Amino acid sequence: MYLVAVVDDTKCMSCIGCKVCVRTCPEPNTTRFIKSKRKVVIDPQRCKGCGLCVVICPIGCIKLAHV
Repeated sequence: MYLVAVVDDTKCMSCIGCKVCVRTCPEPNTTRFIKSKRKVVIDPQRCKGCGLCVVICPIGCIKLAHV
């Protein structure tokens, strides 16, 4: 098992669309903001589990989880 960032959909409903998690992620094309849904999506295959997005998210809708 290893850690990856996951989005808590119940908290992400209040996403403000700042995209700071997208800009902070060191892995290209891992974190995306879907404008039409106002939601962040993280690709678990690309995520290295560094946790930068978890720390930087002002809403707190991203957490690390074992997969």
